[in-house]
Amino acid sequence: MTSLPNNGYLRLKQILGDPKATPPIHPILPIGKSTWWSGIQSGRYPKGVKLSPRTTAWRCEDIRQLLHELGANVVHSSPLLESEIDSCLGDRIKLRATACENKTGGADHE
Repeated sequence: MTSLPNNGYLRLKQILGDPKATPPIHPILPIGKSTWWSGIQSGRYPKGVKLSPRTTAWRCEDIRQLLHELGANVVHSSPLLESEIDSCLGDRIKLRATACENKTGGADHE
């Protein structure tokens, strides 16, 4: 299994998942679209990069940083150990990256 690429872009469905896709795309962040977009407006989540007028993507490094920050917040409010959280996030990232590679033949493309 590989991890989230060091660079490249992720589309919204790759971040939030798409259970209706064939095969289903599992989310990196299990939140809804409305929550995602309001989080971007409030500054909680990273802004995307416009690749074309109707296409927005997010830098892998920005998503990795977000996961790290969210994991740190969970550590402060939960009795779980930081290593356990990192392990859970790492497994989620590895599963997602593998699914992308299997679907597209590469890690940097949707």
